[in-house]
Amino acid sequence: MPTNDKSEGCCEEPPCPTVTLLCDSISASKSKCGFFISGVWYLVRTEAVTCTDDVCTWEFTCCYPPTTFHDQVRTYDPDTCTFADDNTHGGCTVTICNQKHTPFVFPYRPGDPLECQDPASTGCSGGSHNYTTSYSSEYLTADLISKVEAALPSYPNTFNGTCSALRNLSADETSYTIRRLKYKFRVTCPVTCQLKLFWNETFKPTLAAAVTYCGSSYAIGATDPNPSHWTKTAKNYAFSFSGNPCGPSNPGGAPSNPTGSTTDFDSSVSSEVMEPSTNGTISITDIRWSILDGSNDTDKYEPDASSIEGVDQFAGSGTSYLCNSRTAAQPNCIPPEL
Repeated sequence: MPTNDKSEGCCEEPPCPTVTLLCDSISASKSKCGFFISGVWYLVRTEAVTCTDDVCTWEFTCCYPPTTFHDQVRTYDPDTCTFADDNTHGGCTVTICNQKHTPFVFPYRPGDPLECQDPASTGCSGGSHNYTTSYSSEYLTADLISKVEAALPSYPNTFNGTCSALRNLSADETSYTIRRLKYKFRVTCPVTCQLKLFWNETFKPTLAAAVTYCGSSYAIGATDPNPSHWTKTAKNYAFSFSGNPCGPSNPGGAPSNPTGSTTDFDSSVSSEVMEPSTNGTISITDIRWSILDGSNDTDKYEPDASSIEGVDQFAGSGTSYLCNSRTAAQPNCIPPEL
């Protein structure tokens, strides 16, 4: 492995630091619920009641007290996908004639005994009530998205999460999942090493249709394999130290000895990486670093990323990489390709 002289700001052995990506992530997921009618989700079903009174043909009939019926309302809570019944609203009454005088004598005299009969035997219709069903309060996709965002927990601040942001709205817009993250880099540096990190936040869309790329088939829902469809946002962070570069002074504001080691440094924590605006992932890619000139830390050389274009160096939080190349023609440190 090539070595570097001290004028380049790095000790001779080892020539480059170990860099570890650490991620803190949060996620939430929900699905629509309720009543699925003709391709639409509704949260409220109402069965409105209508009543028809008894119609009697016999002369000597009388009636029990009327019976009351209410509308039947079932409402889903979209946060818990549980429902509640409310049968206290609306309604109507039905009067049923189901008594006749007996013995059957003419004329009827007050006080004659009464005998309960089946309404049909008295020539009565018996009355009726009927329900008409309707649905309301459509569960909109915008409501689903809003509720998923509201369900996100606080960051655990453990930095052992997933190193990508995610958005996945199902094709039928029935379910929605998001993930957000914050990240930082931990550098275990040589005794006098000063460096600047470079990387990309890379958005890779999810395929909405099956494709064939470079002889391989990719199904709907897979990550788009074509780098020309990706969007990269360049980022960097400089470990510009004074005095002992691995000492207690870190201008990034992060703790200088996060693991108790005198050679471990954390970069400041990134801004929150939100879920993409369309289905896909945003991951941390093309990570590389440059050794700084120890006498002039403004002379920073950004390494060429062409040799690692499209390669995800980090599979997950806590994965560490050592540089594997540094030449006089290209004085930089590049993580290995995996």
